[in-house]
Amino acid sequence: MSALRVRLVGALALLGLLVVLARLVHLQLVEGTAYALQAAARIRRIELIEAPRGRILDRHGRVLAEDVPAFELWADPSRAGRILEDRQGAERLGRLLSEAGFPDALGSLAAQVRRWQARNRGRRRPAEGEPRRWLTGLPDSAVYWLACRQDEYPGLSIERRQARRYPQGSLAAHLVGFLGAFDGKDLARLQEEGRDLGQLIARYGRAAVLLDEAFREEGYFADADVGRRGIEQSAEAELRGRPGVRVVSVDVVQGRRREESLIEPARAGRDVHLTIDLALQRAAEEALDFRRGAVVAMDPATGEVLALASRPGFDPNTLRGDYGRLLKDPGKPLINRAIRGQYPAGSIFKLVTASAALEAGLDPRGEITCDGALYEGATRYGCDGVHGNIDFLRAMEVSCNVFFFHAGRRVGSRRRAAQARALGFGAPTGLSLGGEELGGAVPAGDPLNLAVGQGRLLVTPIQAACMVATLANGGRPVRAVLRPERIPADAPSSIPVPPVVGPEALAEIREGMRRVVLSGTGSHAGLAAFQVLGKTGTAQVGKSDEGGPSPHAWFVCYGPDAAPSLAVAVLVEHGGAGGEVAAPIAAALFRARAAGAAAS
Repeated sequence: MSALRVRLVGALALLGLLVVLARLVHLQLVEGTAYALQAAARIRRIELIEAPRGRILDRHGRVLAEDVPAFELWADPSRAGRILEDRQGAERLGRLLSEAGFPDALGSLAAQVRRWQARNRGRRRPAEGEPRRWLTGLPDSAVYWLACRQDEYPGLSIERRQARRYPQGSLAAHLVGFLGAFDGKDLARLQEEGRDLGQLIARYGRAAVLLDEAFREEGYFADADVGRRGIEQSAEAELRGRPGVRVVSVDVVQGRRREESLIEPARAGRDVHLTIDLALQRAAEEALDFRRGAVVAMDPATGEVLALASRPGFDPNTLRGDYGRLLKDPGKPLINRAIRGQYPAGSIFKLVTASAALEAGLDPRGEITCDGALYEGATRYGCDGVHGNIDFLRAMEVSCNVFFFHAGRRVGSRRRAAQARALGFGAPTGLSLGGEELGGAVPAGDPLNLAVGQGRLLVTPIQAACMVATLANGGRPVRAVLRPERIPADAPSSIPVPPVVGPEALAEIREGMRRVVLSGTGSHAGLAAFQVLGKTGTAQVGKSDEGGPSPHAWFVCYGPDAAPSLAVAVLVEHGGAGGEVAAPIAAALFRARAAGAAAS
């Protein structure tokens, strides 16, 4: 072969190589981004579809909690770290979100990134990030700003999802509850029970876990929002529903979904209907106003709770931003005082002493002499007045301590303690709401002053309501009910619960409570107009006449007398005299009930 021919073949080969190299350069530098995006579009991932949460409704169908459409900002922590590394971009984003009402947004994003990094520390190949909800309720202006700059913020995506809304604001907030993240204890239990979806995915793979119906039904991601208090927590399994599943095409550069295909739709949670009457609930909270305390109203025939109010309160719509401040508030607005507040019973406990003594044979017409105190050894048990010769009905009317000291001594501490337990003190009320306190155990060897509600026994407002409801319905113990009970037509008849107070004793107690409202310690609240029977209580928590705290104000009642349909317990912390402070609050509920009946 001639040298010319060799040089020609070499030149052709070199030219072909240069063409290939040029094409590679073109593909890499000019069309590389386009091909990378096309490749990214072929990377698919299985994701959960959030199930709409069920509504919470009052007895008339009025909405207490519901899901509404809202814009959310989701973040993939495996990519969002780049946002924080870009100082100028992060500052711009932080200013926008602060103006939109999320002043600590970048801090929470950094925490998400740190948690993801901690889980992947030491791994040769970090696990794929799981996009999770970051911010809820973005205003339209923020949505538009972010939509125009998505390329600047990898790992973020705007989603139109469901957000929880509480249309009544702070009304019934303690009862309804709120959503929040798992605390440490609950998260540990979730992991022990094998229901942490993140851990399960790491162990078995995304497809195996998310396509499994049982895992979706019972499992949660560690940063999911769940019911944290009230009905939102106690009815979590019903309200939550079951998440669906979809396949999404993911842009691995920007971490955004580009295409979606449905595998199984989400199943919405079930609505939860409560026995609460929103009109009575509003009346109770408005009557409490700025005072610290609680009101419980029940139907004594069924035990259905019609109002469960606690003050001070909070607005669950703004709780995320307010939570730190509320935790530090000395008024403890997050505590549901109706079921968790524990207080000395004061003179409402005289109803317990009266029922025990009358059942033991106390002659209601027999008189004792009140000289203003009773002495037992060197111990003085005082009274609020000097009442002279006094029988049971007059003692109820004026709330004479000395009479009930004698009655309590006659019946004995053990029988009195047993009667207190029979009327619901020191025991759960049956309320399907987490966090109920039982009150103190009823002491059997108590000092004499427990006969008038002073001493070691503490009670909750819901227990006081159950006690007076028991007296209203013929002496049969009442179990508190928050959700209507549907009894199947073919269910066997239940065995009637025997009364814990007999008819003769009840008749005397009823007449005594009538006198309290007509002419006694509870006569200034206008309750007689509604045929209400009641008992006041002023529970000492120190020596107020020596600069100590004022006593707690109690009032328990039911009405109307002929056919009781409403039993009420009111507690005002350090309110003073029960007849002056707590009884008018109870009257507000009877006025609201009467106004509602007239309107209907």
